[in-house]
Amino acid sequence: PGVTWFEPAPGKAADAARTAGDCRNLPYADGSFDCVVSQMTLEYLDDSGGAIAEWTRVLKRGGRLVLVTRNRLFKGAERYPRPQPRKLFSPDELKRLLEGAGCRVVESSTLIPDLKLPSFYRGDLSFSFLFERLPFFRERGLLLFVSGIKERGGVPLEQA
Repeated sequence: PGVTWFEPAPGKAADAARTAGDCRNLPYADGSFDCVVSQMTLEYLDDSGGAIAEWTRVLKRGGRLVLVTRNRLFKGAERYPRPQPRKLFSPDELKRLLEGAGCRVVESSTLIPDLKLPSFYRGDLSFSFLFERLPFFRERGLLLFVSGIKERGGVPLEQA
């Protein structure tokens, strides 16, 4: 299939093969995928560096690893209650983890600026792109997006 959906919990996804298991020990050969995306998972793992290294392992050289996680630098009010994460990452920490696993970081951004008044959001986030240009807000949004290209194999920084 063009899309393989892998997650720790069972479920269904339309038009995708879905596999459940351990994200630090994927059942795929080296270089199996063009792109690996992790959304809102990394902050709940015990061994985030090991997971990133494993996701990079299954990428083809030149493949893209995209990570979306909550940002440690965000200090605004959260709109909805969420489970407590094991670890939050700053943009620099996440970049170092990707680089340690053999990826060149090509993009890093945040979404939803560090605003103290959640009522200001009013469901329209288009204003957040204006704040993205301001140095103070650029790395302090609620959600952190980092994208890297696999250039080589590697080990996570914790093991280097």
